[in-house]
Amino acid sequence: KDPLASPVRSAVASSRKTRRGRPDASARTVQRSPSSPGGVAGPNQSSEPRQATRTAPSAPTVARRPSAASAPSTTAQSSKLAGVVVQASASARAGLAGNPSDGYGGAVVATPVPSLVAEVVVADADRLSVEGPPEDTGWPGVAALVEHVGRYGHEGGSRLVTAAVARLARTVGEVDDRPFVVRWTTTIPRSVGLAGSSAVVVATLRAVAERWGVALAPEELARLALAVEREDLGIAAGLQDRAVQAAEATVLVEGDGFRVLRAPRPAALVVAWEPAAAGPSQRYHADLRRRFDDGDPDVVGAMEELAGLARLAAGAVERGDAEALAALVGETWRLRRG
Repeated sequence: KDPLASPVRSAVASSRKTRRGRPDASARTVQRSPSSPGGVAGPNQSSEPRQATRTAPSAPTVARRPSAASAPSTTAQSSKLAGVVVQASASARAGLAGNPSDGYGGAVVATPVPSLVAEVVVADADRLSVEGPPEDTGWPGVAALVEHVGRYGHEGGSRLVTAAVARLARTVGEVDDRPFVVRWTTTIPRSVGLAGSSAVVVATLRAVAERWGVALAPEELARLALAVEREDLGIAAGLQDRAVQAAEATVLVEGDGFRVLRAPRPAALVVAWEPAAAGPSQRYHADLRRRFDDGDPDVVGAMEELAGLARLAAGAVERGDAEALAALVGETWRLRRG
């Protein structure tokens, strides 16, 4: 059943990449996110997600944990850091209304999906290194590699991690130079518009900042993560993903800033994605950016209209009007498909 066509009171968000033609419902993956008292959907859930593979930690910040067997230390390291393991996470994100106009001077309302997360563990090591999931670092043969690159491009998670570590080090200026290993995993479906890449970046920044004793406010964390992807890696991006993940709450992103939206009552959300539509975000945004920069009236006008929908959606969230929010989600999707 197409959730966008259902006149239910729950707000519905489709997080698939924009593409012409609607796939069969059987090809979609659907996840129900529980709501939270403080907003449409936030990290502090009152009950377990119905179909969650993993839930985000209840604490919004990283935590120090005892030494793990998989995190060896060396005698050359100080007693302060020896055996210290730092763990952090960041959730997926679903755009509700206005997306992707935030990357084009517009506005967007987006919310976290806390049952899907990227996790990063930083531990003492002999050399600075990055370890990701097997599917990101190895393939059974050449054909599998070619298929992987054809679908996802050359966008591995390791470069996200190294870029985040380097950006934070340059920003801080003077950091502890002792080596560590960064191990990252994720349950966020890849390249389907759920902000899986930025989740790895945000989780890495959180964990390494904790190791170095650097305090990052949500606004600073979001802007650092955006700089990692846009400036260091050349990825077309707006503030939306990083704002949601840094604030761990439903937000309105407008221009160069964002604010957390508080709802008087919870609203259930259904997040849907189509695995077969997976692809690097650059493929989607490259042509859109070119047309916007060229002043294409259809694209420029659509971005302005999308931004207006986001502002209306923010009001619906703060009033607790789920029906109005659902209608604005649907209108956003109609514009994106047009």
